[in-house]
Amino acid sequence: SLDDFAGQETIKKYFKEVIIDSIKSGDVEIMPKGVMLMGPPGTGKTYFSRCLAGDAGINFVEFKMSKILGKYVGESEKSMEKALSVFRALAPVGVFMDEIDQSMSRGQGGDDGSSRVNANIFGMLLAEMSKPDNRGKIIWIAATNYPNNVDEALKRAGRFDKKIPFFAPTEEEREVVFKLHLKKM
Repeated sequence: SLDDFAGQETIKKYFKEVIIDSIKSGDVEIMPKGVMLMGPPGTGKTYFSRCLAGDAGINFVEFKMSKILGKYVGESEKSMEKALSVFRALAPVGVFMDEIDQSMSRGQGGDDGSSRVNANIFGMLLAEMSKPDNRGKIIWIAATNYPNNVDEALKRAGRFDKKIPFFAPTEEEREVVFKLHLKKM
């Protein structure tokens, strides 16, 4: 749960009010469709996402684009459609995409097959994220160390509606982080 995450109290409060309480009450209209966590490596973006899903009592999927890409024509698109079907079946689900600035792009550039495949997969993801029926069912969570490298189409409203900066913990927060993690040993 978010109680297992030290620091970032303002962010935890926001997520409890806007996401967790909305899911538990069934009033998902105020929920963002997607949340982008932005900050340097090691600030706890991935761990925070897991804690959020645990606190909300929803499924959690760590979505890796490397598992989607195939070597045969049409294989990548078929795998992407399967993944999207699984997300819909697992709803309510938090879908976490790490390093979205590197893993998800339109595939602009040359006219080679990989660029077309990337563009197709990117389009499929954008279409799924934009579906109004998914609000409150599929919570898209992305993490990036370089928000300026994220494709603008992902940042627009209706996809990653909320952008949350994650900063390194303060000295007091670091002490709490160590105590929390050492308690497990």
